[in-house]
Amino acid sequence: MTSAERVKRWVAANRERYKANMRRYYIKHYNDCRKWCENHPEQVKAYKLRWTNANKEKRKLSLKRWRRENPEKYKAQTQKYRRLNKARIDNYRLIRRRLIGGQRIARLYQEELEKIYSARPLGYEVDHIIPLRGKLVCGLHVPWNLQYLPMKENRIKGAKMEAYNFFGR
Repeated sequence: MTSAERVKRWVAANRERYKANMRRYYIKHYNDCRKWCENHPEQVKAYKLRWTNANKEKRKLSLKRWRRENPEKYKAQTQKYRRLNKARIDNYRLIRRRLIGGQRIARLYQEELEKIYSARPLGYEVDHIIPLRGKLVCGLHVPWNLQYLPMKENRIKGAKMEAYNFFGR
């Protein structure tokens, strides 16, 4: 048995004692640990990420407890996040409202939509003329916004919309 295996076995058998020893070491060598962390940010980040992924439930409970114990700090953090990401949050809320409204409208035309999808020719896909979530416009999931396109053309088109002459000019 190698020394590394012996250490692993001892740590597994003496978990609480090992944690207490590590706490004492950290307290005694706090400044050294702090300097090491400052000098090795990538390794610290990788360790934190590994730990977070391995301990998702612990992390969730820890954050929940911290929020409950520090309501002022949590509120300040939330306000700062919202202030820095205001445009993105507003855009998300707008898109969400439109999608929810669009779903309500689509329910009104459910039977017609089902007929369109069931009558789709072989090798074709049902395409939204005005994309549901395009860069410039957002369309609706309604019968008059649908067309049949060959699969290849639909994939090329993606969420783009051809320039139409809406005003007859």
